Amino acid sequence: MPNETDLLQRATRMDFNNYLAEDILVKVDRASMLNSLEVRAPFLDRSLIEFA
Repeated sequence: MPNETDLLQRATRMDFNNYLAEDILVKVDRASMLNSLEVRAPFLDRSLIEFA
């Protein structure tokens, strides 16, 4: 039985690799382009994620 830390890390990794990249970021990108906005995702920096 995996401990909670491993489960949390696996769930977070899955969100970063699948849900975030294939759904949320795509929608934000399309909506911002439609409105001529430049949108940044500063908290997606790899070093910041690894630190957290």
